[in-house]
Amino acid sequence: MKWLAIAWAVWIAWIPVTLIFGRVFCRYVCPLGLSQSLVNRIFHPRTAVRRVCSRLPRPWYQKCVNWTILLAYFTLPVGNLLHPWGIFGRVVFLLAPGIAFFAAILVTAIFCKGRIWCNWVCPLGTMFDAVAKFALHGDKIGKGCGNCRKCFPASGEKAAPALPSGGVTRRETLKGVAVIAAAEKLTDGGFAEVTPPGVPTGAMKRPLPPGAGDASRFQNLCIGCGLCAAKCPGECLVPSVSLPSLGKPVMDFRKGYCLIGCNKCGDVCPVAAIRRVDVAERPHVHIGYAVWKKDLCVRTTNGDKCTACARKCPVKAIHIVGGFPVVDREKCIGCGACQHVCPARPEPAIFVEGFGMQRVVKPMGAADLRAEMKALVDGGKALVVAKGGVISHQIEGRGLSPVADLFTSSPQALAGATVWDRVVGRAAAAFYAKAGAEAVFAHVMSVDAKSFLESRGVSADAISLVPRIANREGTGDCPMEVAVNGLDDPDKMIESIGKVLKR
Repeated sequence: MKWLAIAWAVWIAWIPVTLIFGRVFCRYVCPLGLSQSLVNRIFHPRTAVRRVCSRLPRPWYQKCVNWTILLAYFTLPVGNLLHPWGIFGRVVFLLAPGIAFFAAILVTAIFCKGRIWCNWVCPLGTMFDAVAKFALHGDKIGKGCGNCRKCFPASGEKAAPALPSGGVTRRETLKGVAVIAAAEKLTDGGFAEVTPPGVPTGAMKRPLPPGAGDASRFQNLCIGCGLCAAKCPGECLVPSVSLPSLGKPVMDFRKGYCLIGCNKCGDVCPVAAIRRVDVAERPHVHIGYAVWKKDLCVRTTNGDKCTACARKCPVKAIHIVGGFPVVDREKCIGCGACQHVCPARPEPAIFVEGFGMQRVVKPMGAADLRAEMKALVDGGKALVVAKGGVISHQIEGRGLSPVADLFTSSPQALAGATVWDRVVGRAAAAFYAKAGAEAVFAHVMSVDAKSFLESRGVSADAISLVPRIANREGTGDCPMEVAVNGLDDPDKMIESIGKVLKR
């Protein structure tokens, strides 16, 4: 009891200090806090940041754990076992319980990163955190906290440029409200309210917030402060409950989805784990891609003519082809709008698979695009396809197979596309004309193929124009060219080519 009274006196003495300077006890006095900081600096040098900063809010579930342990500390007879100085004292005097506690705390700091003990268990940390909210000179959440990094040591990375003031525009907000309101339909013309979809089952990689970049970099820098989740207008960021990434944000599209006119998470991140992305650049940031499951779709299970995913996609990456949704993965940015509105239950029929490395895909100018496509073909690609200034397909192969296979598996990929092919004769031209390609370029093109394409409104040009396309041995015409000889209808030409390919 004597030592417990002394401990209480020490606590009470530190409360006025905390009211003036904040959590200085946890930062500079507590042996467990200092030990965890040392471990983090050794094993996680890129995450050497102060997690005990009182300006970083704790999520509700963390507060439940904190105050439950604090209550147990005051009411249970074994509560004093959690006193940090008591644990450290047992280590000094080589007592087994203290050594076991201390070792467990250090191991947790190694594998889970950060000060797990200080922020989840320690009753003193909970009490000082509550008191520090009212400190005169302690760290506080205030205007500009997202741009200020003075209370964090340099992490070796520069913060990205700040977003323009205002964040999400009024127009984008109204657009988002309209989309969410329109999402409350099961099928075209229906008015059945849709409950939030369930969580997809099976292994999947959840997408990270736009601007997170490389997943490993993000995990090393993020401190799990919760500011991004609290400020997300789309309500799609939630703290992770997985032990390795506990408290760090992940995408959950049950309540909302990532608005393409927003990067509020990058604006408020205090350690640049989420880089700030200019609002104008946000539609070009690809954080993942949508995956559609036919056996779960209401078109298959109920026969409903649902078009929710195609109608709600903000970048028009989903089309209904042959009665079912088809996802253009090269165009999809992974925003989760399709998953959010999918009416399939108990889990959505379409969900977003996250990229381990996010990418920024910007449209190129016509000249740069052609130069890039030519370089890819020079490097060994047989066929390169681009849409909207962005390269969408790079295919290897020989002869007519690359274009024939793409036409068969994904005909919409060639519609309105710019194509660079290695060799284009009338046989290949039939596929491009039928699919509705916009422009076809080639290293080698026959004169007849150029004339055939241009007569059907397809721009065509080549490095070398030749009278005919020879076979591989150079002993005669290519068999595919022979198959379309005398035919001018693309449908009949493709049918004739198919017969030759089957033989």
